[in-house]
Amino acid sequence: MNVTDIDDKTIRDSQKEGVSLQEFTEKYTGLFLEDIKHLGIIPADMIVPISTAIDTMVEIIQKLLDKGYAYLADDGSIYFSIKKFPKYGQLAHLDIKGMKSSVRINNDEYEKESVADFALWKAYDAEKDGPNFWGAKFIIDGKEILVS
Repeated sequence: MNVTDIDDKTIRDSQKEGVSLQEFTEKYTGLFLEDIKHLGIIPADMIVPISTAIDTMVEIIQKLLDKGYAYLADDGSIYFSIKKFPKYGQLAHLDIKGMKSSVRINNDEYEKESVADFALWKAYDAEKDGPNFWGAKFIIDGKEILVS
């Protein structure tokens, strides 16, 4: 089971509480694991905080870039391009052409090519992200690019 311990909300809320991202997410991971125990859910054999899989994520993103399924946006974020993967959504029976922009997301906030594209690697924003920073090198169009 993966535990998402890095995302916009956990970063934002850890800063609001004045604690490190790790301290914040460990607290809520512990509460989550207690809850599933009380619900009688059989725990996973392995629980992996996503923060421990950064290197693997970088490798996967690089493969997606190499195959043309991902792109680097002007803001330094890397997105998955839905239109470049024709079978996207078939498993879940999604009607990609009929998808509408979500009202809960300000689509102008991100530099993506299409509203349906999703972030694989979000660019660092010092104001929003504070001390939470992960840098990675990607090869894009034959050039090594440091993305943070």
